[in-house]
Amino acid sequence: MTEGRNPDPASDSTAALPPHAPGKDRHFVAALARGLRILRCFSAERPTLGTSEIARLTGLPQPTVWRACHTLLETGYLVPDGDSGRMRLGAGCLALGHAVLATQPMTQVAQGLMQRLANRFTSALALAERDGDAMIVTMRVQGPSTMLMNIPVGSRMPILSSALGWAYLAELAEAPRAALIEMLRHDEAERWDQLGPAIDAAMTQYRNHGYLVNRGYFHPRVASCGVAFRLPGATPEQSRIYALNCGGPAAQFNDALITNEIAPALIEMTQSLRAALPHPRKDTT
Repeated sequence: MTEGRNPDPASDSTAALPPHAPGKDRHFVAALARGLRILRCFSAERPTLGTSEIARLTGLPQPTVWRACHTLLETGYLVPDGDSGRMRLGAGCLALGHAVLATQPMTQVAQGLMQRLANRFTSALALAERDGDAMIVTMRVQGPSTMLMNIPVGSRMPILSSALGWAYLAELAEAPRAALIEMLRHDEAERWDQLGPAIDAAMTQYRNHGYLVNRGYFHPRVASCGVAFRLPGATPEQSRIYALNCGGPAAQFNDALITNEIAPALIEMTQSLRAALPHPRKDTT
């Protein structure tokens, strides 16, 4: 049970990524960006969509949506859903997703380490990266428990209420963290009085102990321990932050178990992953 609630928390948001403001970026291809925003509207919760729904979700004009969808249909990234006039993702998207997973050294190295912990704690572990306004699960394993929830690879987890999102926030510097929270907090406006202080406490816990605990903020019956780590890139801008969590039933995941066993195991795993993965050479030119 990594974390419950809706595995596609952005089900009613416009786009998985906030609209890009290219400004004077002459290399930015706006038409391509619009097509990608349209593809991101589809999810497990929204497997089929019509052009009117896509226009509402993206905020794009209906004629623009129609032209973009026509192009995506012609190239196989969307396919018609029978005779309904609606569309769903095509095999072209599946091929891209498979290529991403198959060529990511992180997921290849992490799977065995994660499975051992999942078996040890009869829990579920998830590895995720940020994807716009959410964390996207790139690897998930589970141990021998009948209470684990179905959160498959590709699920989008909310940054402000999941342990994965909190761990990502904790790895950010203070200024970008504050900016991201401010950008997203309207999504949690109804319970911000409780969620805001909880995030602050989690940041303090992470700073002092190297891990944080999300107990009930994503799902009332779930407790989850989260950590994050950064892999350097060839340049600082190319470094990547990975979030990792281990979660299960709150009654089982008591504070003593998390503090004495789960958190140290997760921290040790991040050290193993850093050591096992190749680090890119810095550009000295």
